Amino acid sequence: MDKKTLNAWWLVVFPALLFLTGMLYLYTTGDFFLKSVDPEYAYLFNGAVLADHKPDIFYVDHPGTPLIVLIAAVIRTIHVFTPGQDILTEVIKNPELYIKATIFIINLLGAILLFLLGLFTFKKTKNISLAVFLQLIPFVQTLGLETLARLTPESLMLTLICLWIILVISMNSGKKSRFSWIWYGLASGILTGLCVAVKLTLIPFIVIPLIILSGWKDRLLFAFTSVIFFFMFAFPILYKYEEFYYWVKNIVTHTGIYGSGDRGVVHWNEFFAHLKLQLANSPYLLVSLIILIVSLILYLFVRKEGIRREPLKIKLAIAAILVVIFNYLITAKHFAFHYMLPSILLTVPVIILAGSMLGQIFPPLYQRLKMGIIILGILILVNIIPRSYRQLSLREDRRKILKESWWMYKEHRSQRPMIICPSYYGCFAVEYALTFGIHMSGKYGPYIFEKMNRIYPSTYLYFPWGKVFYAGRNEISPSAFLREGTSYMLYIAEYSKEKLDEITGLINQNEKGMHWIAVKVYQIESSNEALFQLQPGTE
Repeated sequence: MDKKTLNAWWLVVFPALLFLTGMLYLYTTGDFFLKSVDPEYAYLFNGAVLADHKPDIFYVDHPGTPLIVLIAAVIRTIHVFTPGQDILTEVIKNPELYIKATIFIINLLGAILLFLLGLFTFKKTKNISLAVFLQLIPFVQTLGLETLARLTPESLMLTLICLWIILVISMNSGKKSRFSWIWYGLASGILTGLCVAVKLTLIPFIVIPLIILSGWKDRLLFAFTSVIFFFMFAFPILYKYEEFYYWVKNIVTHTGIYGSGDRGVVHWNEFFAHLKLQLANSPYLLVSLIILIVSLILYLFVRKEGIRREPLKIKLAIAAILVVIFNYLITAKHFAFHYMLPSILLTVPVIILAGSMLGQIFPPLYQRLKMGIIILGILILVNIIPRSYRQLSLREDRRKILKESWWMYKEHRSQRPMIICPSYYGCFAVEYALTFGIHMSGKYGPYIFEKMNRIYPSTYLYFPWGKVFYAGRNEISPSAFLREGTSYMLYIAEYSKEKLDEITGLINQNEKGMHWIAVKVYQIESSNEALFQLQPGTE
């Protein structure tokens, strides 16, 4: 095998490993309706609405619209091979198929971009060790692998980060003509528009082109292109721009998550507590950031003959530092661990950039760079493999428990009218996941519910967090759906005697004076679920 072929095989290793790991995470996740309806079913149903040629979709909070467009494309593609039913009915009947097919495509896309990143890096640097090391970006922390089994905007972030790195490497290599900088301004604008349309937590990446581009004309071109392409990629928000504007405004002007909490930009005690948690949760990123800051200071101020400092490298270091710091600050205000994923995926590039600057200042260090990359790569793998293995083992144990319990639920469920009391993130009754998606479908919810009701007739939801009964999107009182002399099935997730008494109490307080007695069909201790038959009785 010649050296060129061997290098090509090395560049395939980590993209293939990433894809296989993604499939393992997806397998151990099991069915999403059991435990992960938010946001998967919200995105699925809005993708289905878009696939049904209705562009004014409801769920554009993140905005997340490129993900919804991708879901719609997957739905339309699969529907070609499943003729005979309309799209929405097909999605209602097979929701898990469409969720998992979309995740499969996203993981395949991420693996392809990771391969192209390695290939592009190798062509530009002729350094196979560096190219392969750069492909470790999703393996630094398990957070980068967990998203391989989710249908969320974070699922697309590996692809977006790979595109950013390819663009930056292109900027940093070879001589630049005036046309080159115009092209980089356009490309940066398109990519920024796409990123912000995927999720607002990627806003800090605006800093990169603003610092790196060569002049104000290029920056203005970038800014104009970013705005235009943001609205192109996030086109559904044009149908509800006022709601989107006030949603973003409330996030900025309120101290809690999603615009909740007191008025004000930050609650300082919460802010510093969240920042401390984020720093603790991303130790490798924090260490790499500190190393980059120290490297930049040395690069700027150490005086040695023969050192040619590269202005573009200085700009890139400043931009990377600011991106990570802004990401920390934004997520400290609007807190969730996974909001740090964009910066966590920059850990390896930040280390490479720091090593490149230190290598210029201390040439003996540069000569040992290849061995250092190999050692660091091994350490990353030694760290991630056992963590990922333990995580997959726990997920698989949980999947088996849920699957066994679900089969019991399926076996005992009758054709009687059904009352479902779910837990927020999912339960054995797929009707809850479908109803959750309907609630997130805006004005199209009643239209979708009509189709769902043909497949799952006489199904009613009780949301314990609001103590409200629902039929589709509509609140309904027990008196409106209870029929004298009719038996019902009552399923309770997160079962407790208090919750059963709460539900039966509300049912038996109906205006018609009807009464039902709950007879236990089964209770599963491992998953804390219970199924009852509500039999007509007398007080």
